[in-house]
Order: sequence, then C-alpha cells, then structure tokens
Amino acid sequence: MKILFNIIFIFVFGTINTCFANSQLHGEVNECFELTSIVFRIAEAPEYVNNALIAYSKDIDNYFEKYKEDELISFVKELRRKHGISYDAISTATAMIEIINGEVVIKKNIDVKEIATIDERWSEETFHSFVYLLNKFYVKSNFRSFYMNHQDLYRVATSRANEVLRKINLNWFNTFLGIQINNPLVIISVSNGSHNYSFSIPKTKGMLNGIVIGCNSDELGLPFFPERFLTVIVHEISHFKSNQLISNNWEELKNVSEEISQSVNIKDKAYESSFSIITEWLTNLFSIMYFKDNESTIIDSNSMVEFLEDKGFVWMGRSEKFMEHYVKNRSCYPNIDTYMTQIIAFLNYTANNIDLVFSEYNNRIPYIVDIFPLPNSTISSNIEIIEIRFSQPMDVELHGFKALDIENIQDIPLLEYPFWKDSYTFVIKIDKYHLKKGCEYGFKLNKSLFQSKQGNNIKEDYIYTFKVSNL
Repeated sequence: MKILFNIIFIFVFGTINTCFANSQLHGEVNECFELTSIVFRIAEAPEYVNNALIAYSKDIDNYFEKYKEDELISFVKELRRKHGISYDAISTATAMIEIINGEVVIKKNIDVKEIATIDERWSEETFHSFVYLLNKFYVKSNFRSFYMNHQDLYRVATSRANEVLRKINLNWFNTFLGIQINNPLVIISVSNGSHNYSFSIPKTKGMLNGIVIGCNSDELGLPFFPERFLTVIVHEISHFKSNQLISNNWEELKNVSEEISQSVNIKDKAYESSFSIITEWLTNLFSIMYFKDNESTIIDSNSMVEFLEDKGFVWMGRSEKFMEHYVKNRSCYPNIDTYMTQIIAFLNYTANNIDLVFSEYNNRIPYIVDIFPLPNSTISSNIEIIEIRFSQPMDVELHGFKALDIENIQDIPLLEYPFWKDSYTFVIKIDKYHLKKGCEYGFKLNKSLFQSKQGNNIKEDYIYTFKVSNL
C-alpha cells in the first residue's frame, strides 16, 4: 500500500541500533514492473501518471505515444472503470508474471485460481486476458529495447536505493512481529513516483513476499531516496504481517472496522474500504513501533502519530499507547498473533468511545491561553517580562524562539535567553534599557519546537509584535 510522507512505502538483519552487516536487503529494477507501470501510465491512471523523473517520463511518452489506442490500453481502462483495478492491484498481478524468451508469461509456481482470493478486484478470467494482451503489447512495442536503453538510469536507482535499504533492522520484524524476512522481492520502480506497494503471493511452496518502491529525483533529475524513505520501506514490510492478521481475523473485525471507517474521514483515495482502512491503520501502527525501537535522527515517532491523526486515523495516539502493553507483557504475548485478541478488543473499545476519541483529537493541539503584554499593542518602555501561557503542559526541553525577518520590526533586546518558568509558562526577559521609544519589536515561536508533553506541536508559527510607547 502506499503512504505520502509525503509521503511516505527494506531489510537488514542484525541487532537493534547497530550496523546490520548480514542479510541486507537489495533492490532491483524489474522489467515486468516497469512494463505494467508504464502501461497504466499510458492508460492515464492518475496514480501512475507522474513526472518525478522528468527526462525518463518524456522518454516514456515519446516512445509509447503511438500505442495509446492499443487494445491493451483500452482493456486496462475498462478494468479500472468496471473492477477498480488500480494502485496495488497492479503490483499484485505483476508479481505473478515473468518474461521468458521474449514473452510475458504467468509464473509456473503460481496458482492463478488464487488471484481473486489475493485481490478481489481481479478474476482468473480478467487476469488471463490481461497477460495475453500485455504479451502482445510487449512484443509489438519492442519494450525490451526501451528497457535496455535505460540501464544506466536503472543502475543509479538501484545503487542509491540500496544505500537506504542497508539501514533497515530486519531482526526487529522477527522479534516484534514474529515474521522471518527471507529474501523478499524488492522492486525499485522509477516510473511509480512517490507510490509504494507490497504484495504476498501464495506459491506452490511458501509465499512470495515483496514490495515496490518509487523514488524522488535530485537536482540533476536522477533517482533519489532520502533517509525519510526508511518510513516507506518499514511501512511496506509491515504490510506482510498486517495483511495476514486482518485477513485471518476479518470475521471478528468486519463489523467494528465498518463502524470505525464510517466515523472517520481518511484523506486518501487508495483506502476506501473498511478492510483497507483497518489494514493501513495496523500497518502504520507497526511502523510507529519500529521507529520507537530504532531511533533515527530525522524520523520521530511522535511526528508520525500527529501526521497520521491529521490524515484521518484519529485514534492513532491511543493505538500507540495501547501497543506499549504488548511491549511490557511479552511473557503473556510472545508474538503479535497471540496479542490479536487484545487488538480486536481495542478496536471495539475505540468504536464504542469514538466521540471521546474525536474530542481528544480536536483538543490535542496546545495553544496560547494567556499572553502579556498582548500582541500588537503599545507598551511601556519599562516592560521587563513577556509571559506566554499554554493550554497544556509543554516539553520544557524544547523551544524555538526566533527573530522576525520583517522590515521595520526590530529584534527584542534580551536580558537573558528565554526559558520555561514551568511546564505551562514561557518567559522572555527584556533588557528595557535598550528599548527605543516609538520602535516596533517582535519575535516568532517556531511551530516545530513548541511541543506538548504528549508530542503535539502548536498549530502554526506564532508571530508576536509590539510597539514601544513614545511616553
């Protein structure tokens, strides 16, 4: 499934917070996945129409322009309109095919009859028709030639993605979720933009697990994977377990999932069914727990919770606290499967108290309840202290007091550096002897550095100005 962290969706085996040298994840650009992503771009599927890599996107459009009316493209548009074939449905189908001797074929160790079970948007009939037309398109368009002509780009993407993949602690997924990561298929898709997906396909023996990761571009227009991309990778790996847990317990989860889904507003068109919403919730929760255990200099679990609550998962803060009970009671719950009864009970409790959840969410953001002197007022030149009181206890280890870069607004002469008087009150002591009568002064409280003890930031940067009286 995808995620914006902004957006945004692989493994290294080792010990937490060490450099995991063994069993590292390695990605690859795959011809089949580039083929299907490009086909859905030609068919104008919005999630596959992106220009993250401008030069590559132009190459695609120029090369395949004459195939826009091809029978495959018409069929794909029909699949999308009638059956909702979009987003991860394409990666699921693509994981079941391969190219052998210049032909697109279904993998021999895959049972096609299972595709509707894996993804109900597909049927055995539509999948066979898709593969048949895809093969015809592959041959007539000489797709292989296009693919081979871009190997230099693919090598850059692979090398840069693997630098990020090596940082993932694979062992965490085993110890926390009880899943062993065994050589998953890691697809680097340079035509996916910011979209990312995961898939789990039953084989004759075992499962084919994999993820598809898109990319950004750097200033030179080349594939780029910032460190924040770790959230995407962890998220997509977590799907391996969350998909299984939700599917295996769906009979017990169906009613409560529908109840919660109808109560909230998830700001993402990819998650419209109650199944996808609850699965995405659990996946996000696992991702948050990963980053609580595996610290990153730029990825903060509190910020992840805040982002996801704003995205519509308003019960995510409660969810994180609830998962701490799992961490503290591993002797009772040796793996996440055994904790599933509690997770189901938690969702029922959440649904029964959804009004309280919304009340907590709406009041979670700290705000200023009292400030003296008042902003935008004219004050005496004898003023010595500005006090700002917040609605909630704040993290007194943080604050972001900044000068204003505004013409004719001067920096406040400080007697000492601003400080927290207590967990509610922020104090700025003024050197009154350096205030100039008739002049305007001001400062800014940086949103990202004024945070409640619960980890929620103030809504926006706070601008404070005043004018010194001429008297």
